[in-house]
Amino acid sequence: MGAHILCSVPSNFQSFGLDRCPGVITRPGRKLETAGIVDKPCVLPTAKGGSAAGWAFYDSKWKKIAPKAFIFGVTNPVQGQCVTFAGIPITEGRSPHPL
Repeated sequence: MGAHILCSVPSNFQSFGLDRCPGVITRPGRKLETAGIVDKPCVLPTAKGGSAAGWAFYDSKWKKIAPKAFIFGVTNPVQGQCVTFAGIPITEGRSPHPL
């Protein structure tokens, strides 16, 4: 798959601790601390978050710090719409499971 962000727990931009200026995860103690998401596929087991995520995804795309794509084991309609609204590719239900 090449360079990607692999998160083994359900996360959203807020729980990542994403600094939305440089596109780097800054939450202290997180396994992904200091990881950059820009132009990398993000692989997550499930989608987490609500409709406000749409604006966070759109903002990250507009600032050119968005991930290349989201690959979810399972997602929900709200996250699907939010990511699609932002123009970020999304898929779910990969077999074999990406994690």
